Amino acid sequence: MLAVFASHSRLELPRCSAKRKAEASILPEEEEFVNEIFNRLYESLPKRQRSFVEEHIPGGGANGFAWADSLTTHLVHCGTLSVLFMGTLANNPTDSEDGEYILNEYQDACGCSAMELKENYSLDVVVQLDGPFAFIIHDRSHGRVLAARDADGAQPLYWATCPRTGSLLFSSDKALFSYDCENIEEFPRGAVFISKDGSIEGTTATFGAKVLLHPELCRVESANNIENLMRKTPSLNHIQA
Repeated sequence: MLAVFASHSRLELPRCSAKRKAEASILPEEEEFVNEIFNRLYESLPKRQRSFVEEHIPGGGANGFAWADSLTTHLVHCGTLSVLFMGTLANNPTDSEDGEYILNEYQDACGCSAMELKENYSLDVVVQLDGPFAFIIHDRSHGRVLAARDADGAQPLYWATCPRTGSLLFSSDKALFSYDCENIEEFPRGAVFISKDGSIEGTTATFGAKVLLHPELCRVESANNIENLMRKTPSLNHIQA
């Protein structure tokens, strides 16, 4: 699996209007960049398996998902929301796919305000998830990325930055990151990351206990500073329960 999200303020492309960023369109230069990233996934697979690779380009900039179709990896999307889910939930309380369940919970929590999600998005649902999982949400309407991983770290997930394009990347295998990626790290176990709207910078919080995401937790202060995000995770004593 590979996913890429470009900061509108950092990607070296023609200036785009706010309206176009929220639409499903993608410029030729943006599509070329996304395809360049996706080629790493194709090249890593035997030729006979490449036909199983699926792609989803949600638009609103140089954003996209590529994954090998399997029973444990799937993508769901509804309107401007896309969720790539990896793993298997043992306690999905609905009859829907795991990814659809996550998407519905996000829709219920985020409301209509970008700031409302940052300050009030409850991690209670994530805390209660049982089984190996990792998921990535792209909210095109707010230019927002949300990623989470199970507390045991049973589901592999890595992330990195590409300073050349000001992009944030996620992968199930760190070997898939290209030569010009930096700050290649394992995504922290039992954590949720939410980007600032329209940017790859953001905040993260652990969910070893039921907590609320708070904007003053760990922060990516630049596209080249993921390692600080990994090392500044506060203790639960500093997180509002």
